Amino acid sequence: MRCLDLNAKHAGCLHVMGMWNAEVRRLNGFTRAIAQNLMGGQVFRSATWEQAISYMERAVAEEPNRIAHRIDLAEVYRDTGKTDKARIEFEAVLKLPAADGSDAGYKVQAREALRKL
Repeated sequence: MRCLDLNAKHAGCLHVMGMWNAEVRRLNGFTRAIAQNLMGGQVFRSATWEQAISYMERAVAEEPNRIAHRIDLAEVYRDTGKTDKARIEFEAVLKLPAADGSDAGYKVQAREALRKL
């Protein structure tokens, strides 16, 4: 991604790359196969949960008080079976002050996710 070429620590770019990897991995096998055929297989085969975690952890490291980074990292952890780490991030979301318009919704989402863990 060109953005990361310009600034390897850009939290927004790291977040986008982390979520791209996560969303590709969340596709069911059939949908992923169709997408690979339509858009090019190599791009979709390169997406991994490990990269999703790495990018999201880096986004949180760059902007630790940004709730959007933490909620998405928590969900990636949850989706990969790392429930202890997911719990820590969901709890962090609840402790952080709301700074953006969507933060209140993220807090509701975190509370619900914690209840289900």
